[in-house]
Amino acid sequence: MIRIPLMTQIFELKIRKSECFPEEPPEFSGEFIDGFHNLEWTAESTLYELSEKITDYCITVDVAILEIKEADSDGFHIVELDMDDEESGHLRVVLKATKYKEQLTLSLDVEDFLKMSYTIGPAQKLDAEKKEVHSIPCSVQYTGPAEVSSNFIREQIDGESAERGMFRGRGMEGAEWKAPEGYEIHVLKERKGPKGVMLDIESRPDAIRVWQWDRTCGEDNADRTTIARASAYLRIAQSLADD
Repeated sequence: MIRIPLMTQIFELKIRKSECFPEEPPEFSGEFIDGFHNLEWTAESTLYELSEKITDYCITVDVAILEIKEADSDGFHIVELDMDDEESGHLRVVLKATKYKEQLTLSLDVEDFLKMSYTIGPAQKLDAEKKEVHSIPCSVQYTGPAEVSSNFIREQIDGESAERGMFRGRGMEGAEWKAPEGYEIHVLKERKGPKGVMLDIESRPDAIRVWQWDRTCGEDNADRTTIARASAYLRIAQSLADD
């Protein structure tokens, strides 16, 4: 028996020799192991290699379960969580909203959770210095220093809450936007992880400055900007759900 202690649980796997071992792979059984049936095995394969592959697979499942359990904090309760009998390598998740009687059943490919993930816990120290974050309605195909101090012209007009700016010859108006109660602003930084792209939380600013070129930003928490209107829709949806 192999016991693999991970973040959500201890994965247990029983391995038995098959009748034609080692020409054929050994037989194994255990919870969350259904997706591991398609094992590449040759007469030269070893049990050590098998245990390494099983460990990697269990880590993948563990990450998926950990992220699924985050749904508990988003108004859902996990009713059932196991491997999908109909889809190899998929987790079957049954969720129930705390405010409704209906249940939602999902079949999730565990490999998808490692294609794009984020670090959990203090993987990297957050910047103690609060840096100003901007949202500018532009698409710039460039990676490198932006030289914002010289290329992005800003000025504060006396008596106005919004700022005036100029970027690539286009005039813009910018205003500070703060996330509503119950939400946070996260700045994510991409890096390469062992299983694909990882996103680290680099900072949690109190506000961001939203810039627009086609309309004014508004006087109340940049209420005419796209991001402010999107957050308003979330509050409307929540109010309707509460009723």
